[in-house]
Amino acid sequence: MRRITQLGFLALLGSLLAACSSSGTIRVYVEPTYEQDKLEQLLAAYPELKLLWHPGSEDVSLRVEAARLPASVRTLRAVVRARARRTGYEVHAIADLLPRKSREALRARWVNSYSRGSYEDNFPDILHEVVLEAARANHRDFQRTREEVERVATTLPPIASP
Repeated sequence: MRRITQLGFLALLGSLLAACSSSGTIRVYVEPTYEQDKLEQLLAAYPELKLLWHPGSEDVSLRVEAARLPASVRTLRAVVRARARRTGYEVHAIADLLPRKSREALRARWVNSYSRGSYEDNFPDILHEVVLEAARANHRDFQRTREEVERVATTLPPIASP
């Protein structure tokens, strides 16, 4: 009987911790990449995200890398992965950075693993949405693999050069 009580307590504690992280601040660790500092600056503008300087206690780890493209393609492509530490749930996205007009925020056309189609948005908003989605971890009905996201991204028509 005592063992059931301990298991029940652990289950209750786990659900309370999950509720706290889902309703409050999401702790984010940006994994080391070439532009780690810049990514942290972009995410610092969102008050519900708390950036951590060291891994270990994060809710979501975020990794952004440049994708290798053929020399004939003149756009930049970012591969984004956000992983929930507690559940292991991963969100994948690929963003093709659009040519910038003067003083316009950095925009990108992107596809992701948790919704159908492609979208256009500001790059910081894309990073924010991917982190939030990884923290939610509730898309069991529709989830593309990383390979599917890459395949969809490569079928998009090319972006015109600036």
